[in-house]
Amino acid sequence: MLRMMKGRSKVEHKCLLPDQARAGAGALFAPDPKSKCTVERSQIAGGHIDQVMMCPQKKGPPVRAVRTGSYTANSFAARLVMAGDMPKGPMRVVIDQAGSRTEAKCRS
Repeated sequence: MLRMMKGRSKVEHKCLLPDQARAGAGALFAPDPKSKCTVERSQIAGGHIDQVMMCPQKKGPPVRAVRTGSYTANSFAARLVMAGDMPKGPMRVVIDQAGSRTEAKCRS
């Protein structure tokens, strides 16, 4: 898996509705409900991101995901470190994340 992903990047577009945008930057970092991750700590304020989540696996104990970084009104930069025990041994994945506002309104 590491060989497959090393050096690759993924582009994702996310549109926040006005109510979500008013909730602040935390709306960008809410876990996907499909992942069934539980948030242990989420402090997203004053330009700083500090978040810890536990995400279940089909087999084995949950994976711990820690995100730290910073944000402004128009961008963010964060590092997500996921670590846990997988069926084939320990796993640690580091993902550098960056985002910026690209449009004032969502595309229809």
